[in-house]
Amino acid sequence: MTLRYAMSRIRNTSDKLKQHLTEQTYLVEQLDKALAIEHLWHTVFDYGNAKSQWLSADEKRSQFDQLRNPDAHYGETLMVTNGMGDVKKFPYHDVPQILGGGKNVASVEIPGPEPEVKKGTINEM
Repeated sequence: MTLRYAMSRIRNTSDKLKQHLTEQTYLVEQLDKALAIEHLWHTVFDYGNAKSQWLSADEKRSQFDQLRNPDAHYGETLMVTNGMGDVKKFPYHDVPQILGGGKNVASVEIPGPEPEVKKGTINEM
């Protein structure tokens, strides 16, 4: 095997790893969004996929107010539709930031099974 061939294989492997990392990052982000939606509505995925959409505020803000406070979100809601067509709306401040809302949530925790504690271990209390 020549050095040129080896370098070519290393480059190809590196490119594939970068592609896999990009794909993994995207999939983890999609999973985080799905978990955030499920955190808002626990049974949303019971009947299949869910859709979400931001609805703008019904009330109009003056130009002065928009210039003075451009990051304010008045009346914006996230509308989530489950697989059966049921709809729930959530105000901006209750929606996690990963979905574009204003709630600062470090992570959405999914309760799992309690860890098994074996007799005679340090974890036993």
